[in-house]
Order: sequence, then structure tokens, then C-alpha cells
Amino acid sequence: MYKGTLNNAYTSPKHLKISYDKEDFNKSGKKSIKTSPVPGSKPSRHWDFFNTDHALNKPKPAPKIEFKNIPNKHEIKYGRYEMLKHLGTGSFATVHLAKDMKTGDLVAMKFIDKVNFVGPEASSIYDEIKLMKSIDHKNIVKLIDVIETSTVLCIVMEYCENGELYDLIVDNFQNFTIEDKKKIFKELVEAVKYLHENNISHRDLKVENVLLDKDNNVKLADFNLATRFKPNELFTHRCGSEEYTSPEIVTRKAYDPQKTDIWALGIILYAINVGHLPFYHKNGERIQSMYHRIAMVNYKFSSGVEVDKDAKNLIGAILKYTPQSRATLNQILSHPWLQNIDTSSKSVKNDTNIINLEEDDYRMRRHTNKNFGFYKFKHSNNYSFSTPDNFKDFNGMYTLPKFNLVGF
Repeated sequence: MYKGTLNNAYTSPKHLKISYDKEDFNKSGKKSIKTSPVPGSKPSRHWDFFNTDHALNKPKPAPKIEFKNIPNKHEIKYGRYEMLKHLGTGSFATVHLAKDMKTGDLVAMKFIDKVNFVGPEASSIYDEIKLMKSIDHKNIVKLIDVIETSTVLCIVMEYCENGELYDLIVDNFQNFTIEDKKKIFKELVEAVKYLHENNISHRDLKVENVLLDKDNNVKLADFNLATRFKPNELFTHRCGSEEYTSPEIVTRKAYDPQKTDIWALGIILYAINVGHLPFYHKNGERIQSMYHRIAMVNYKFSSGVEVDKDAKNLIGAILKYTPQSRATLNQILSHPWLQNIDTSSKSVKNDTNIINLEEDDYRMRRHTNKNFGFYKFKHSNNYSFSTPDNFKDFNGMYTLPKFNLVGF
């Protein structure tokens, strides 16, 4: 199933990410979706999930597609929108910064040529649009408009000027104040709380999907893996981003999507306080070693970074092996670390909000430090597997005491 990014691919237009699901199962085993990859395209990272060298190699560029029906650089108006700047082109879309002439606001417009976008993959993006239309929260990227003709699908989203939280951590961590960290994390938790109250799980929370507007307000993005759930429903379909994977997913257990979202919040909280991820694939090691550390909840705080004791306490309260032992969203919001936040000081700004999609960045992360858990070249981090075909490269199941890990 095509899982095209509706959000940070063009709201902070840096990366167009593609991922494919084969089948999605719930606990009962009932098949909910059956799809196939987009013809002519190379599958994303999760199809290489069991290749232990995949994080160290620059991926091959995806084939370029000629866009015949979308606006070109000489056109300046599209409906009520005045296009200001071409931001980039990925494998299936092109993105423009534009001005809404009705409101005066800046928006990001993603144009999809329907000639190149048909079949099951098209229905998937319509499902995502439907989900986004149902969401209304100040800390979630807003779907503004959908314009469709016989040849073009145009999705208009809120534009997030300050880019990704990822870049703020990597490029400006030294200026990232405690108050900034508290404010951003609290707003993120409030966004997730809103989703859960509406029976929606994001399932791909990570610093790349946390966007910041011009005032550094959080805008949660990228709902390509989001799903609705029923009370007490457990899932077996594994998806998300490897470094944010929870122990129950790593150990192949049915999982509560709300609890895996909370685990991912703990990973993000660690990252904004320490400057890197608690679990990552180190240079030269097998990726299974990272899964082992996740399964054992084996992480530590860097000696060279001072972390507030209340922040450490909250991280520990979230990153628990047993899902039921993790702090709830209400407990997180009432934690001492998130009380009495001073918002009077000037917020740190992201100085690296530079847009470049010309080299298929949806598979590639830029200028990052492998030693800090942010790889220089990252394939699309979304992975998904549930069918026997995905296990064809196994050389047998490697089993740790008490744990049956994925990826072996």
C-alpha cells in the first residue's frame, strides 16, 4: 500500500517519504488492507529491513517521473493560491510554497499527477486525507484544502516555517533551552492526547515528524501510518520507525497502539534533552544489537550532557518495558518537569530550514552524525511487515532469553 506523506513532506517541505505495506492485520487476524507497491518504484527501507548493512549505505535514487499535468514554474496562480516558490520534487509529487490570497497565510501545496498515481496507492492517500479532515487541534498540522481535477490532486497544508524538531536538535542543540524543551514536549503530548481521545494512534512519532511554526509552536505531522482503534484493541501489524520501536513490537507481541505512541514520546523526550536517540544503530554493528538494547530497555545518559533530574525521572517513567507500567498521558502532563513553564523568553529558532528535494530526499537524511543516532544517509524510516514473504532472508530465528526479536 502506498503510504505517501501528506504532512512534513511539504508542510516543512524537506523530505518526500514513501513506504509500502503489504497487508495490515488486527488481532483477530482479519485482513483489512491488501495492496501492492507502486509500479516502477524501488521499495523503501522496510523491504530491506533484514539487511544489516542498510543503514550504512546511500540508497539508490528512485526513478524520476515526468509530471505532465501539474503547474510549471511559470504559472503563478492556482485557484485562490499564489505560488511563490518551487520547493522541490520527489518521486510522485512536486511541492510549492504559496500564499492564500483569501487569508494572506503561507501554505504548502503538494501536486500529485494522477497519471502517475492510480490504483490501490491512490485510495490510500484518500484515506489519509479523510483522516486529516477529521482532525482539528492547534498542535497538529492543518489540512486546509484539497483541489482535484481529472488530472491533478492538490493538497494544501499549513506551512511550518521553522521546520523539523530534528533539525533544531541536530543543528542548534546548544541554544535549546530547558523552557523550549518543556514547551515543545508539552504541546506534543497534548496533540497525542487529542488523537487518543479521538481513537487515533499516530504510530510514527519521531523528531522528524514534529514540525515548528514561526513561533515555535508544535505541529505534529505525517499521518501516513496513523490508524483508528477501538478501546482495548491490540494490533499485530508492525510499523513505525526503527529507533522508536517499543519493546513489545521488537519482541513480536500484540500491542496497544496508544502505549507504543507513549513509548515513542519517551524517545523524543530523551532526544530533546540529550541531543541524540537512546537507541540507535551504531557504526559497524548489526542492527539486531539495537533491537536487543530496546528489548532490555538498556539505555544511559551521556556523561557530557547535563540533564535535569525531573526530566530524567519522566524519561524513566515513560520508557518502561511493560506497556501498562508506562506513565499515561495525563500523568506525563501533570509531571513536575512540565509545570510552571516560562514562555516569556525568546524561543530558539531553527537556522537550517533549507528545502531540497531534488535528490529524492525522502530516502536520505542530511548532514547528520551517526555517533549521535542520526545517520548521515537514512532510508525512509517507516517499516512494515506481517506476511511470510518478508521473512525470506532469515537465516534462522535468533532468540534471546525471554525475547524473540524482530529482524533476525
